[in-house]
Amino acid sequence: MLRLLLEKPAFARLWAAGAISLFGDWLTLVAVSVVSAAQDGGPVALALVLAAHSMPGALASPLAGLLVDRLPRRRLLVLAAVGQGVLTLGMALAASWHAFGALKLALLVRSTLAALVPPAETAALRGVLDDDELAPGNALVGSTWSVCYVAGMAAGGLLAALSPAVAIGLDAVTFFGAALLLVGLPPLPAPETPRAPARPRRLLAELGQALDHARSAPVVLRAVLAKSPVAIAGGAGWLVTNLIAPERAPFGDAALSLGALQAVRGLGTLFGAVAAARRTRARGERASAERLASSLALGAVATLVVLGPRAGAVALLAIVLGWGTGSGANWVFAQSALQARADPRYLGRLAAMDELAVATAMCASALLTALGARAGLGTTGPALAMVAIAYATGWALERSRRCVGPRSPRGREPAATPCS
Repeated sequence: MLRLLLEKPAFARLWAAGAISLFGDWLTLVAVSVVSAAQDGGPVALALVLAAHSMPGALASPLAGLLVDRLPRRRLLVLAAVGQGVLTLGMALAASWHAFGALKLALLVRSTLAALVPPAETAALRGVLDDDELAPGNALVGSTWSVCYVAGMAAGGLLAALSPAVAIGLDAVTFFGAALLLVGLPPLPAPETPRAPARPRRLLAELGQALDHARSAPVVLRAVLAKSPVAIAGGAGWLVTNLIAPERAPFGDAALSLGALQAVRGLGTLFGAVAAARRTRARGERASAERLASSLALGAVATLVVLGPRAGAVALLAIVLGWGTGSGANWVFAQSALQARADPRYLGRLAAMDELAVATAMCASALLTALGARAGLGTTGPALAMVAIAYATGWALERSRRCVGPRSPRGREPAATPCS
């Protein structure tokens, strides 16, 4: 995997920009979660923080996907990084002035602008790597996400305990650093598309074309939705983790405990990403590994929900490590399948649909669990219900699995026939 950083300079720039930006993202998430819990308290307030961090960008992702399929990816990535940096500076000032309303508004706007990043990065990655390099490239990106998650969550817990404004301000610096790296990328133009004006009806038609492509190729549709079951369970797990940290404080402080638990979960995603990279070449072995990854993530979340409120510090760390390992492997499998199997003309829009599905699943799960707790049901029952829904969704996707024939040329979906 690491050889790609030496042999592919454009990939190295894309990787480095994403790494420093991701590190900053986790600083802000911990800081804003701590501020929100201290100001409002309760599971619903925490669920709304997750929604503010994820949903605006997810809802804007279809439009972002259209832009990615029409405009040079480098331009979009640079504009997104600079814009997010400016907004994050505003968030840091709002936090220092205790202007919590302005802080949350800036977070909403920043999350909307961030919609450009996942589809642009997904498409750009395919533009700078060859087909046989996609799996190790995605594994390296996933592993780096994990390292940044570990470092960012740990640093976020420490800095947020001192000053949330400092943590958010450091996040702003990472965005500007990422923009400097991205300027050096090749233009990465979008595949040729009709030069029709971007009218609402035309945009809806182009989204429909991408959806039709996914529906006509089961392997592509499954790749778009493959992360959703883990995301459904993950939303409930995220909420439970944020409630356990201040209630139990297994590491002495709420912010430090949250940072430690999330950091170990990130370490697990590193293990999962590396393991998945070794299973992407053999189709039969890969299918079994995909099922194992999802089952591990969902089982760990269920264990966290049931045992977490009473578990000791070591047991909590083991549970979140398993959760992260399954999630990391699931991400690499799904991402590699989407990039390798989707028609390049639709890749930006399909990646945006993937992002929308994941964010919606996670935020809805967290919010429903929180509302159940507010209604007097506690968190255990609603959270386990979300895990059950995740299992059912995964089962439905598995039932749709098809036997895929020999791979067709790049840019054309493979033939798919029902398994006997």
